[in-house]
Amino acid sequence: MKYFIKLFTLLVVILSITSCSNKSIEAKKLIFIGNNTSDASKGIAYAFFNESTGELTSPVYTGNLSKANFFHPDTINNMLYFIGESFNESDSSLIQSIVNYSVDKNTGHITPVSNSFVHGKGPCFIEYNPENKKILIANYVSGNICSFDYTDSKLSLEYSQQHYGKGPDESRQEGPHAHSIRTAPDKNYVYSCDLGADKIMVYKFNNNKLEKTDSISCLPGAGPRHIDFSPDKEVMAVVNELNCTVTTYKKDSLSIYSKEIQTIAMLPDTFDGFAKAADIHFSPDGKYLYASNRGLNSIVAYSVNKGNLELVEIFTNNINWPRNFTISPNGDFLLVANRDSNNISVFKRDKETGKLTFLNNNAKVESPVCVRFF
Repeated sequence: MKYFIKLFTLLVVILSITSCSNKSIEAKKLIFIGNNTSDASKGIAYAFFNESTGELTSPVYTGNLSKANFFHPDTINNMLYFIGESFNESDSSLIQSIVNYSVDKNTGHITPVSNSFVHGKGPCFIEYNPENKKILIANYVSGNICSFDYTDSKLSLEYSQQHYGKGPDESRQEGPHAHSIRTAPDKNYVYSCDLGADKIMVYKFNNNKLEKTDSISCLPGAGPRHIDFSPDKEVMAVVNELNCTVTTYKKDSLSIYSKEIQTIAMLPDTFDGFAKAADIHFSPDGKYLYASNRGLNSIVAYSVNKGNLELVEIFTNNINWPRNFTISPNGDFLLVANRDSNNISVFKRDKETGKLTFLNNNAKVESPVCVRFF
């Protein structure tokens, strides 16, 4: 009898250890970081994040890409799609490029697969559309967007559209500046914020080819920058860089997000300094919306009710030029890429109130400007 009791106790201990180990593995998430540095050896980094505790490991540099300012993670095909500056061996120059990497999810190691010219100047945003196998690019300086077919690991340009227009801010809106490009949840429409033209350009896939169909006018001088869609697919939120506001939209009869719901300020009434809005994300449950602001160096939290926003807080603790941020898949944490303090800050997110608490966990990395979970 004593033997069976000991055996039973041992089995319970083993199962308990195994269960804890499995939970630990499940909680560990791979993240990648794109860095605004001319040192190609430090352009890309990876780290592991514990979704249970909020612990972030020290980032490890990988790959060889300078000015790796933005990227898109493709967890279905274990790929990363980066925009940056690659080395041209023929004349030893740097070329603004799309560079695609395969990813080892267990180690974070990446391997280059293919690359291509961006067919524009100043690429600032990239997205992969898995349904259509397209890579979409927004070029800020030249003010155009491009669609690349990505089949059998080969990139081929199939569509390029030049934007037109300008805004009242002569220093920033002398011409078009495409700043982002996002595929809508219906996987049919594509939206591109143009900061210079004060417009959101609307595209549609027709026979698997992209074509321009419409545009949405924004407030003069707003400078639309980035877009996010609510988890229930009913609302599109846009962060406006120049006037530091957030605008929400709902769908019209054609299922285009063209009907404005609200525009709300990101800055306190008493603030009169320099500020530039940057990034925007809904929480996974759609109850809250977050936007970042450089200059004031803040993350602004809003509660969401059918696209109507109400200010929750303006959080400024341990944030320094937050060009980009991300929310953990479980919604418990928010990670900020602080370009000017060379670190990633981790914040605990209260799911009930939407408020943030700094966790005193700064992972050092050079000039981070994009952080995404893989």
